[in-house]
Amino acid sequence: MTQSEELVLLGGAPFKVADIHVRQIQLNALRSSGGIDQYHQFLSIISIQHEDILKCLQIEEKFNALPEVDRAQLTSFNLLTGAPSLRQCLSEALSFFILEPLQWDDHKHMYHTAGNPCGQISDSNYMAVRRAIMLSNCLSVDDVESQKFKGKRGRAIYERIMAGRAAAQRQKEKSESWDPLTLPSIVSAVAARHNSINLLNIWELTIYQLYDQFAQLNKNFQVDVSSLKWAAWGTEQFDYSLWYKNAKNIK
Repeated sequence: MTQSEELVLLGGAPFKVADIHVRQIQLNALRSSGGIDQYHQFLSIISIQHEDILKCLQIEEKFNALPEVDRAQLTSFNLLTGAPSLRQCLSEALSFFILEPLQWDDHKHMYHTAGNPCGQISDSNYMAVRRAIMLSNCLSVDDVESQKFKGKRGRAIYERIMAGRAAAQRQKEKSESWDPLTLPSIVSAVAARHNSINLLNIWELTIYQLYDQFAQLNKNFQVDVSSLKWAAWGTEQFDYSLWYKNAKNIK
């Protein structure tokens, strides 16, 4: 993530990607009954990996048997929009995160917006739109389709590396006894500890702003504890820059 992108996300306003505007979701939108479940459902559709789409459609073996040039055509966007049921799910998810109303053009195989100029989401820019939505919701972006390979050997090396990372992550998760905090828990924690944010005004924050403040509060707490320990027993050098170092690690 660039500094410019992070400033845009911290601002909380809709931002432009490929002639359309991505809506930054406020917590207020999730307060209604079933709102958070719907949000997670839409986010899972947007963030689904290419290999998971193949599993969902049960075409992994057929896909792997295809020549490289044919496999290149079966991108996430083309797979998701090729089946009417999946396209409906994707349409609902995109409409949740995109400010402008979207319409599907079956002839051109793309979404477009009304108005002038007319924005569009197609196979050529879907991954950019997907990346923007994921970043605005604090999800890391790491997809094989975003990588550029020099031939089959480069792709094979990349896939082995990613398989190793996935195995290591699964082992790490298995060894950890704690569960990740839920969104309601983070809302409660930030409202209880922040100097000015409370349960009356926290709902105006976007998802990105909430996680940003949670990360910063966590960093400040660590700095406070380190300061007390250093004041009591400190003999080693103290890092006075801890308070402003980036508390987030988002790709």
